[in-house]
Amino acid sequence: MRSKFFIMHAPLIIAIAVVSLHLIGFIAEKYFLQTTSVWIWLLVAFVDLIFGFKSGRLIQQLYKGRFKDSLTGLNNREFFYLFLRDALIKTRAGTKYTALIMIDIDDFKQVNDRYGHIAGDQVLKMVAEVFRKHIRTNDVAVRWGGEEFAIVLPGTPAEGAHLLAERLRKQVEKQEFVYKGRRLQVTISLGVVAVDEYIAVEELVELADKALYKAKSKKNIVSGCC
Repeated sequence: MRSKFFIMHAPLIIAIAVVSLHLIGFIAEKYFLQTTSVWIWLLVAFVDLIFGFKSGRLIQQLYKGRFKDSLTGLNNREFFYLFLRDALIKTRAGTKYTALIMIDIDDFKQVNDRYGHIAGDQVLKMVAEVFRKHIRTNDVAVRWGGEEFAIVLPGTPAEGAHLLAERLRKQVEKQEFVYKGRRLQVTISLGVVAVDEYIAVEELVELADKALYKAKSKKNIVSGCC
């Protein structure tokens, strides 16, 4: 509640705080002995420092939260585009690969219809946790939307991306997804594409979508592009 209040009234709160602190310092300098005013100014500076630091931390947390999916804790699509664009720029020299894996949970609608949306949310979170555990620290897993995910693999050729995709597929397949004592069988389909030259973000996503479409036609497989 305090954070929400600060966010709603941040400009006014910061303005009042700055004016008040400096007014206190001015009064101290004008009406108190020089030694006393120095200590008051130091106190004002200390309070100003603490207030500024806390404000900065809150802004930092809000900024980070902007790029997070609230359900799974993975990055969101906005961050995906920023990260993928940066990765593709690094392929201009032709010395680095960029791979993209698009992922869809098979028959996810049936989970929602049979067990309810709370169960569906649990499946999404558990699948996201599998991705989090098995990707490298410099890879980025994203909740694309609904039951779809994406993983960006900087510096990874097609072979490496396929190996990871197959490992993720197997990990999800053998994962114990249990909801209210019921074991849910969950599988994923994955489309993989990798490039060693710069192309537009939208073009790479389209290629990965085509690969995913091929995988979804059979389900629970990994498919390459085109």
